[in-house]
Amino acid sequence: MEVIKAFCSRMWEERRGATIGIMIGVSVAAVILLFGFWQSVFLMLSGLIGFAIGARVDSKENFQRMMNRIFGDSETMR
Repeated sequence: MEVIKAFCSRMWEERRGATIGIMIGVSVAAVILLFGFWQSVFLMLSGLIGFAIGARVDSKENFQRMMNRIFGDSETMR
């Protein structure tokens, strides 16, 4: 067990990007196997949309201004 722990620690320190890539790849493969391809695409797309909205909220952008920018100003559409 110590050998595996030392290997993982060394990989994290020396090849952090590759380690993250492997973890993401394995996670995506597991989700596809569990839910199927299209359900997985929907799940990931929903997560990305949620991330984008959360990032906007974190940046303190006015929610109404954000909705107007995405969908257009309803006053100008009349």
